Amino acid sequence: MKRSLKKLLALLLAACLLAVALPVTVSAATAEESVVASSGTTGDCTWTLDDNGTLTISGSGKMGDYIESYSSGLDFKITSAPWGTGIKNVIIKKGVINIGNDAFCGCKSLTSVTIPDSVTSIGDSAFKDCTCLINVTIPESLSSIGKYAFLGCIGLKSVTMSDSVTNVGSSAFRGCTGLTSVSIPNSVTSIAFSEFRDCTSLTNVIIPGSVTTIGSFAFDGCKSMTSITIPDSVTTIGNDAFRDCTGLTNVTIGNSVKNIGGYAFSGCTGLTNITIPDSVTSIGSDAFKDNVWYNSQSNGLVYAGSVAYSYKGTMPENTTIVIREGTKGIAGSAFFGCTGLTSVTIPDSVISIGYAAFSDCTGLTNVTVPDSLTNIGSYAFSGCTGLINFTISNSVTQIGDSAFSGCISLTSFTIPNGVTSIDVSMFSGCIGLTNVIIPDSVTIIGERAFYDCTGLTNVNIPNSVTWIGDSAFSGCTGLTIVTISNGVTSIDESIFSGCTSLKKVTIPYSVTRIDNQSLGYSDYLEKVPGFTIYGYPNTAAERYAKENGFAFVDLNSVLDYTMGDVNQDNMIDVTDATMIQLISAELVELTDAQKQAADANGDSKVDVTDATMIQLYAAELIDHLG
Repeated sequence: MKRSLKKLLALLLAACLLAVALPVTVSAATAEESVVASSGTTGDCTWTLDDNGTLTISGSGKMGDYIESYSSGLDFKITSAPWGTGIKNVIIKKGVINIGNDAFCGCKSLTSVTIPDSVTSIGDSAFKDCTCLINVTIPESLSSIGKYAFLGCIGLKSVTMSDSVTNVGSSAFRGCTGLTSVSIPNSVTSIAFSEFRDCTSLTNVIIPGSVTTIGSFAFDGCKSMTSITIPDSVTTIGNDAFRDCTGLTNVTIGNSVKNIGGYAFSGCTGLTNITIPDSVTSIGSDAFKDNVWYNSQSNGLVYAGSVAYSYKGTMPENTTIVIREGTKGIAGSAFFGCTGLTSVTIPDSVISIGYAAFSDCTGLTNVTVPDSLTNIGSYAFSGCTGLINFTISNSVTQIGDSAFSGCISLTSFTIPNGVTSIDVSMFSGCIGLTNVIIPDSVTIIGERAFYDCTGLTNVNIPNSVTWIGDSAFSGCTGLTIVTISNGVTSIDESIFSGCTSLKKVTIPYSVTRIDNQSLGYSDYLEKVPGFTIYGYPNTAAERYAKENGFAFVDLNSVLDYTMGDVNQDNMIDVTDATMIQLISAELVELTDAQKQAADANGDSKVDVTDATMIQLYAAELIDHLG
């Protein structure tokens, strides 16, 4: 392979030299690459082009910027640079301070360029696809190299940058297949997105101690690299950063790295040795996929720093995994698709379970998470069709999208008091779920949160909830009773679509809008027999019932108390407000009915706010309580 590559490069170099030596014959096919002596201005500078194809740019100030545009098909050409694409040599005189965007893009005959020490920046795509350009000397004055600056310069062999360079743009050297070595200066703090991607001949790279971030795809496809040392200054290795570096056998990661992105070292089939420090707290999905090192760990479980990570190989039936004490996280997709996994023990040190960590572990039946856990990632247990019990502590504050979607055997779930939202599709397709307890901490029920939970029979939505997303309970065919919370202001058409058994809905004062046919109808817009709305007179609930011909029950007539009448003397006045103050001071005890009557604002708490509302109502300054 290496011998074939060297041969290809030699042929390419010969072709470039031949192109320079031979006279130019202009024809219809090669007209755009012909050289005609001419001159003009570019930005603040002037340019001259001689018959031999040498372009000279001189003056004081900036060159002009040019635009790369489409020609016929998918090919690119420069339409604005006045010297065309047939130039062979470029001499930039001292005084010029930049090389403009797309200035020499597509100049496939260009073999040499002289850059003076007055130039401070090389623009975007400046030398893109200059396939015959072999060597470039970067002056000490240069501080910035634009994105795509040398992309596709397949003849470029080496690049040396001085410490004046502080910024190198994304894909700056991408596809430079002839590049064998590069010196990154101490002034650079990050290696950009795809900066050296597909530099297939690159063997030697020294990353200086100034670099803190290695961007996504930075060295993707650099197949000739055999080893890499990542200094202690680096904190983040981006997604796919070293993907498909098939020649890589040894990697040392510095002690400050916290995050290793998804697929960062995937496809590194020769990787046999990697040192990962304890500083690592996050490893993305398939970060080490197809590694020799990765797949040779005992029991298939990798402890990368303090993160547990598992391979995706075939796991034997009835496998039990015990994650060691001290582990802080379970990586994304760590056990994805491990159908043989039936039991996992998670220690008290674990604080996060990553994206899709146990997704499609169909043999997993019981999971107990520790009190240390705060975060359950999106899709973490999705598709765990055998999961029956899931015990969760109140330390959990975040549960991601679709975390338990498709867990068809899950029958009950208590959402912890630290969680503020039930995210998108969290329990979608959990057909066995019959009971769910939503705490007062929840303010949002996301789109499709309980979609197709056909076993769910009743839901009590707490007063803390202020928003219910589209299709949140759509397809819950077993749902018969719903109590809407006091904070919800609207009921959208799709929220309860397909709830063919829903016969009783309790709606508070706070609801001011109910979409047409959002309640009491089947999928085919047929009315659900016996559907009844419980609510208050002169509200959206009563109006909806009348407009659609549904039974309406005044909640005041069925309660064993009247909202606001705390002392139950059939009057709502300042005496009731006083009783609430006595309650707050723990000077009186009330019956359950009196406590319900005292909750004048319907927030499930009795406090001075309720007393204030009663006083306003008694003074006819507000028209309802609850």
